[in-house]
Amino acid sequence: MRVRTAADLAWFVGWVVVGAGVAFGFLSFPLAWFPAGLLALLLGRDKRRTHAAWGGVTGVGLFLLYVAYVQRHGPGEYCHAIGTARYPGTECGDYMDPRPWLVAGIVLAMTGLVGFIVKGRRRHRQPLTQ
Repeated sequence: MRVRTAADLAWFVGWVVVGAGVAFGFLSFPLAWFPAGLLALLLGRDKRRTHAAWGGVTGVGLFLLYVAYVQRHGPGEYCHAIGTARYPGTECGDYMDPRPWLVAGIVLAMTGLVGFIVKGRRRHRQPLTQ
C-alpha cells in the first residue's frame, strides 16, 4: 500500500472546500455556488485525481456538523444574559433540533473519508499502463 502524498491530500481538501461551499450555497447563501462551482471546474480538470472528489461529500458533512453546532441549544427557545451588571438584559433565540444535522454530518463526513481511502487504495493497486 502506498502512503498518501501531500498532493493527494491537497486535492482532497480542495474538494472538501467545494462540498462545503455547495452546502453553504444550498442552505443559506446562493452566491456561494459560484466560487464553489469554479473551484470544482478547476479541480475536475485533472482526471488522475478523481478519487479525491470524495472530499466533496466530506465537505457537505462538515458543513452539516457546523449547523448542528450552531443549533446545539435546541430544540426550542434558549435565553441567555447579555449586557453588563449596570445594563442587564436577556437575549432569546429559537433553535432547531441539532441531532438530525449531527447524524447526517457524521455519516456524510465519514462516507467521504472512507470513499477517498478505499478508492485511493484501488487506484494504486492497478498496474500502470503506458
